[in-house]
Amino acid sequence: DIGELKTAPRSMLTTKISNFACSVRSIRALHQTKVGNVKVGTTQQDVEILCTKPMSPIDLDKFVAGQTRGEQGLEEVSGRMPFDLKGHRAARSHIATTMLQRLEDDAKVHAEQANSGQTMKL
Repeated sequence: DIGELKTAPRSMLTTKISNFACSVRSIRALHQTKVGNVKVGTTQQDVEILCTKPMSPIDLDKFVAGQTRGEQGLEEVSGRMPFDLKGHRAARSHIATTMLQRLEDDAKVHAEQANSGQTMKL
């Protein structure tokens, strides 16, 4: 019965976000109190679960498994660019060479992450 919750302060029931564009959100435990027969608020454990593995209370691990690219039968992602523009005359400027270097670095990082990561499967 949620009728008793209608009298609880809004901050006890849901979050209020004032800036959806912010890059960081601070989440903290709220003092627990009883409203009628319903306990309202969050513990530090609730906050940790929400921020790390929000679906853990339903024991999702029984149904989900992580698979590497190899386990999925996929080839490794190459860390090399699929093209070479270094010889092109427009790629000789300082800006162009630094941009190409950044793209090569990004391709290596992407390959490392893709090859060492796991995809979660039901």
